[in-house]
Amino acid sequence: MFPFHNPAQQVFSWHCRSNNIPESGLTSAAIGMREPVYWVRKLYCQPIGRTLPYYDPEFRSEYLPAYFPYYIEPVCHVLEKAELPDSLCAAGTLKAAFFGGGPCPEVLGLAAYPRTRAPRLASVEATAFDRQPGWNRIQQELVPSMLPSYKSGHTSFRLTSKSCDVVECLARQCT
Repeated sequence: MFPFHNPAQQVFSWHCRSNNIPESGLTSAAIGMREPVYWVRKLYCQPIGRTLPYYDPEFRSEYLPAYFPYYIEPVCHVLEKAELPDSLCAAGTLKAAFFGGGPCPEVLGLAAYPRTRAPRLASVEATAFDRQPGWNRIQQELVPSMLPSYKSGHTSFRLTSKSCDVVECLARQCT
């Protein structure tokens, strides 16, 4: 059911291309990321309520191999097990929003869901809301480059990024 490819390899390759790491430097880059990725994983073991440095480009870069690949498949499986009504895809366009979307690996899991459930779905329109605009490049470059491995060939997919602090929106009663 799920694609036979390695999303971690795609993430690492994109990271290297984005940082102009030549092919001769890939091994060094992988070894050099070992400690920073370990550091990012340790940060997630902190007590709830402590903030993570999502604003830091280096943190975001290290977050990608540490977590990005692992959020994809569970979303698809959860959607499959949810027994969602057929009417969800009946209109021809499935719309979804991701609040605190970050780099949006979940979008890839969402893209894989209609591939088996509604393979002829015309389009998916997803919007990622996050207060850190630093994720936008990943949302607009990495995620679209990975979409063909997940979505049906009959489904167009659009991901829009919006800078938004959901807590502030609630306080201002945004619409």
